[in-house]
Parts: sequence; structure tokens; C-alpha cells
Amino acid sequence: MRIFLTGGSGFIGRYLIRELNGNQILALTRRKPKLGSLAGVEWLFGDLEQTDQWEEKLIQFAPEVCIHLAWEGLPDYAREVSEKNVKLSANLFTVLRRANVRRIVALGSCWEYGDIQGQVVETQDTKPKSYFAMAKVQVCESFMKESSVAGIEFVWQRIFFSYGPGQRTAALLPTVVTALENYQLPEIKSPDLAQDFVFISDVAEAIALTSTRSKVEGIFNIGSGQLTQVGDFVNLVSAQLGSTFRTSVSGEPIGMFASVEKLKRDVGWEPKYSLQQGVAETVKALKKKSDK
Repeated sequence: MRIFLTGGSGFIGRYLIRELNGNQILALTRRKPKLGSLAGVEWLFGDLEQTDQWEEKLIQFAPEVCIHLAWEGLPDYAREVSEKNVKLSANLFTVLRRANVRRIVALGSCWEYGDIQGQVVETQDTKPKSYFAMAKVQVCESFMKESSVAGIEFVWQRIFFSYGPGQRTAALLPTVVTALENYQLPEIKSPDLAQDFVFISDVAEAIALTSTRSKVEGIFNIGSGQLTQVGDFVNLVSAQLGSTFRTSVSGEPIGMFASVEKLKRDVGWEPKYSLQQGVAETVKALKKKSDK
């Protein structure tokens, strides 16, 4: 399958490319990726502001599917950056129509649901509370409407809290490892907060399946389907490091977690990594990197 990929050099993109092994991939990037040379992957240098610089190359490639991961400026969630990404996504859709793409798969966020608690299903009303979440909802609605008019299959993936080797160093797990490895106590501001942590390899597999399976359309949650308090997550990381540091948690986990029944039904996906396995893999990779 010929797949056009945006955001391929990012955290999710690097795992997804490996998951899509065996397909022909044209990956748009603004900078030289750290992945090196990979079979079946051609890197196309450019951005979503100046699509005219690479549009002809894309049309020649004749993509069957586009997977749109790119979101400029993260972790900046401010209004200006969010609104810019809405415009960049619109630019992309215009080019994809000209390239006669048959399917578009794009990434959303669990934050589209707002401050809801408990299990969320894909039919839940969106109640975004941030500029970032509002922008994601806007892109989803626009792509869904325009795809229907153009006869393009459309998939929207609402990702919950992904983690794993290669995530940004300011994320929760890497900051805890860095602090404890330097004999410092990590600052945990909200240990009682509960989230749906999902390992990056599981996320990549879910995206790959919904991208390459025929007759799969609509909105999908990608999460573990479980709630974990931040304090318990941190304590699990600490235990993997052999540290005696523990933070206290109180009460029952209260937060938002994904229903993944639709993914299971439509593409046979279930998360393979338990929280313990995912944390162990991530801590192992971080320790290996720090030992170099």
C-alpha cells in the first residue's frame, strides 16, 4: 500500500513507520529524521505551509492513504499555535483531494471530550476546554464533512496518554527517571489525578490497523481502557529503578478512560502491553541511554 505520512519523525510517527513495514511510505518532514535509512520509506522535505513545493511529488506518488500525525508547535497549546494547525490541516486536505487519496487517517486527542469522568465512548459529545482541544475538534469536523463530500474514507483517532521510549524529556516518566537517577526527589504536583496511560507500541499498532484495513471509518479511541493514578504510575517507575521513593495517593481513581470496544470489534485491536510491561520497557531504554 502507498501511504503518505505527516509527522513521521515525531514520537508516534517513528513507531508507526516500523509498524507499517512492508508498505511504501512517503513521509513529509521539516528536518532530517533520526531514523536513518529504512526500507520502503522515502523522506519528502517540506511543510504544510508551502504545499506547492512538494505537491507534484505527492501526486506522482499517488497515495492510497494519508496518515496525518503532524501538529506543529507541541507542547505549545496556545490559541495562536492551535489556530495555525487548523489552517495547516486545511492546506493538507486541499492537496490530498488533488492527489486523489482514498483514505485519510488523522490524530485527535482525548481532550476533545473535556472534563468528563469515567469511561468514554466515541459517540460521546465533545466539550473541549482548551484551544488545542477546540482545534482538534474543528479539524475532525472539517475533515469528516469534506471527506464525505469527496468520497474519501475518513478515520479519526482520539489518543489518550501515550508514553514510551523516545517521548519528550519533559514528560512525566522521563522527568521522574532523571530526578531519581540524579538522587533528587521528583516533584509530583497531582498524584491523585487519574489518567489512561497507553504504551506507544500499542498506539502505533492501532493506527496501522485502522489505516490499512478496508472499510474501516469513523472515530476511534486509542487507550489502555484503564485508569491509573499519577502517583501509582510514578511509584511503578520508581520501583523499576530500584528506588525506595514513593508518593502517596488517596481515594479511588477519578478521571477519564477510553472504551476500546470499537477498535476491538472493527480491527481486532487490544492493547498488548500492561502498564508494568510498558513502564519497564521505557525505564530500561532511558537507563540504557543515560549509561552511554
